[in-house]
Amino acid sequence: IDVVPNGIVSASPNPDSGYHLRDALEIPRDAILIAAAGRMSPGKGFDVLLRALARLNSGADAIYCAIFGAGAVLEELRVLSADLRLGSRVRLPGFRDDIHDLWCAADIAVIPSVESESFSYAALEALSAGCAVIASRVGGLPEVLSLDSAILTEPGDVAGVADAIRDLIASADLRRRLQQAARERAKAFTLDASVT
Repeated sequence: IDVVPNGIVSASPNPDSGYHLRDALEIPRDAILIAAAGRMSPGKGFDVLLRALARLNSGADAIYCAIFGAGAVLEELRVLSADLRLGSRVRLPGFRDDIHDLWCAADIAVIPSVESESFSYAALEALSAGCAVIASRVGGLPEVLSLDSAILTEPGDVAGVADAIRDLIASADLRRRLQQAARERAKAFTLDASVT
């Protein structure tokens, strides 16, 4: 039996589109931007990401987070963000069609799923854009993300996600290594790679 992985159309990261998105979301160009995207459902674990952000030093004004997507828990996440006093640093705009620009703007991508997924396009898109990736060790994510292209955490592990974010913020060298490895890993999941 041959397994043919899903593939995506590879698009080169465009720093200009990332800067444009940061400007539109009022995120400073020199700030660390943590990004996530997907259907706003409990299984995506976006609440885990928000709780992890709340564990970081609240004085770290140069850290922002943008989570794109629409769905049942969007308003709950907005309330949680306010309850955690993250409001000025978190953007939850709902559905947007410029997800690629989000990944181009981001320094770190977080895929905090708490329920099994067979495959994650968000993870592939983040890899393709060259983001340093933090993801849950659940479902198909470990298969998509090699150990050298991402930091894997246990599903629902708020402290683990916070520690991984803290490590990536503290080390520009670690971020660069993961970003380079992400671009290499993404080559295995292009449409061309999937059909040859």
